[in-house]
Amino acid sequence: GFVSLEMTAKELAMVAAQQGANMSTQKFYREIVSEYESRTLFAGFTEAGGLPIVVDDSSRLTAEQVSARVKQMARVDGCEVVFVDYAQRIAFQKGIGDTVEQLNHISTVLTQAAKETQIVVVALAQLNRGAAGEIPQLKDFKGSGQFEQDANTALLLHRPKANEPGNVEEMEIHVAKQRRGLSQIHVTVKFHRHTQQIQ
Repeated sequence: GFVSLEMTAKELAMVAAQQGANMSTQKFYREIVSEYESRTLFAGFTEAGGLPIVVDDSSRLTAEQVSARVKQMARVDGCEVVFVDYAQRIAFQKGIGDTVEQLNHISTVLTQAAKETQIVVVALAQLNRGAAGEIPQLKDFKGSGQFEQDANTALLLHRPKANEPGNVEEMEIHVAKQRRGLSQIHVTVKFHRHTQQIQ
């Protein structure tokens, strides 16, 4: 399941097709596509369309409304994992207080939804941008430390050489927290700038 607070379902389908076709993002959106690439792109659309993914692209949802979508996806659609993109885009509610209190509330509500449904809820979140090259820390969750406290697992992405030339660069995935496993470790993967793929 995918609760998309930033992109529409159509936009997500386009991204999935571009990824499936292994095509440059720039080329895809400028439609500089050869006949062969058109066939590959169609195959990407077909593959993306066949995946068992449920998308809710409603905008301006509150934490309780996102929670309701998560529960519906789990109980009605049979989703085993639901992604929320992204936590800081969830609408604030009147009467809860400042930004920190609002984000604390959002974290608590999403955690409760995961507990009630017994599925995995992956909440994407922004980090406060530190100095270039700095490895992100749990304390860098933008706006609230509650995400750090509530998360069973926290994965932080880091591109140590983001400004260097070339299409392929190293990306580090830091396991900053894991309640039932190793933490304070990282794995190194390849990030392809042109296609926005992580491998």
